[in-house]
Amino acid sequence: MPTFGTIKRAKPRIRVRKGYSPVEPSNLHEAYTPDSDADIKSGMLLVLDNSVDLLKKATAALLAAGNRPYFALEDQSAPDVSASGKLPVIVCNGNFEVETAFFDAGSYANGDLLGASAANAGNVAAHPDNGTPSVGSAKGIRSWAPDATRPNYGINNEADPATFNGDVLALYTEHRVDLGDA
Repeated sequence: MPTFGTIKRAKPRIRVRKGYSPVEPSNLHEAYTPDSDADIKSGMLLVLDNSVDLLKKATAALLAAGNRPYFALEDQSAPDVSASGKLPVIVCNGNFEVETAFFDAGSYANGDLLGASAANAGNVAAHPDNGTPSVGSAKGIRSWAPDATRPNYGINNEADPATFNGDVLALYTEHRVDLGDA
């Protein structure tokens, strides 16, 4: 992901490890207008709110209402997003392998189903097994220390060592709506 300025981040940007090449038009990535009050960060789980046609931070309730889930590829404050008014996203049913820093605390075993957090908008959480849609399955949690040589931190070493949390949840995207009998 491109970087700009000398912004120091508290969490790393999304890292799409498999299944995404931005120069191939067949990839499942799109761009939509973000909610102006959302303060969306790269890696957050989002939904396209069908009632207002805006990207919003995902919650369990918004996902259960049938809104399609996405992951943000850029920050809402990025110059390209500000100029175009559109935020690039990847579709959760695109079979990508991603690492996101926006997830609820807990343990995630390989294969655990994931959904949207009920308490923290934009976060991934363990799936509640209540018939609501899932966004993918966990691979596990990885932890990174700030290091300018890692591509996820960009050329400016955006990680602020004083406040940085390098924990990321690795997952496979797979939007499923046929879960349970609730």
